[in-house]
Amino acid sequence: MLIFLLLAALAGCGGSGSDEQTSGDDLYAYDQSRPLEYRDAGVVNHGYPVKIHDVSYAGPDGERVSAFLVVPPGKGPFPAVVYLHGAEQDRRAMLLPATWLAGRGAVALSVSSPFTRPEGQITAKGIEGVRGERDLTILGVKELRRGVDLLQSRPEVDDDRTGFLGFSAGARTGALLAGVEHRLKGIVLMSGGETTVDQVLQAVDERDRDKLRPLFEDTDGLAYVARSSPTKLLFQAGREDEIVPRDALQRLYRAAGKPKEIRWYEGGHDLPLQAYRDHLAWLQQTLAIEGPPVPGASTGP
Repeated sequence: MLIFLLLAALAGCGGSGSDEQTSGDDLYAYDQSRPLEYRDAGVVNHGYPVKIHDVSYAGPDGERVSAFLVVPPGKGPFPAVVYLHGAEQDRRAMLLPATWLAGRGAVALSVSSPFTRPEGQITAKGIEGVRGERDLTILGVKELRRGVDLLQSRPEVDDDRTGFLGFSAGARTGALLAGVEHRLKGIVLMSGGETTVDQVLQAVDERDRDKLRPLFEDTDGLAYVARSSPTKLLFQAGREDEIVPRDALQRLYRAAGKPKEIRWYEGGHDLPLQAYRDHLAWLQQTLAIEGPPVPGASTGP
């Protein structure tokens, strides 16, 4: 999604400066020994068997990352899934699907991306704007990795059964995550597509292409999702997606490592309820969510 939105802003952008490329492993690396500084502001729902906690934790640079931690009753150990929303959304957007998963007997962490914070509102134009978007995208991946750290630090979570689900822009971030975070056993990417770096550069002033190429390559979902093995991937896409072109949806799937599968649905960018039923069943199988279902809790649409 990010690359599609940048095209208009980049045409004839101009600018100066250059960036040294860093290897993918170094670019998305972070200090795992840094304290998580986990904070729980309390349960935000009452009278429901699955509890939603308003939480935050320290990101890789000490920034606060807001999230909802959704926990079924019991001591576990439970599988766990990190959820990431789409553009112009926040942690609330994926909260309902997270509760469905928790109703089946798993822990869920619905995270807000750095683009939702005040510093995530990019005002710079041209190359500097692209650089800012690149930096926030990389930060977002690191914050998700810290989210995995948080889940795996909890006694009720089984470290060997952790997954991720991203929607739209969150799916594009998930493609990057798939290439650098191999603690994840299963990843679901909903309505996520990608454009090649060369296609994007064709839309900008020829004089700026050498400066922009390394910035786009740093967050090239096609390059990173190709490194996803052995993590299992499920792609879900709408045949009439009005936001992400079909060739972009197919391109991201084709680039991914194996094992992988793609499921197509009638409808647009916001996928039908059947897609949620399908990925809940897929996560249940992939992460060995054994249940039983939480009495009184919804387990899906």
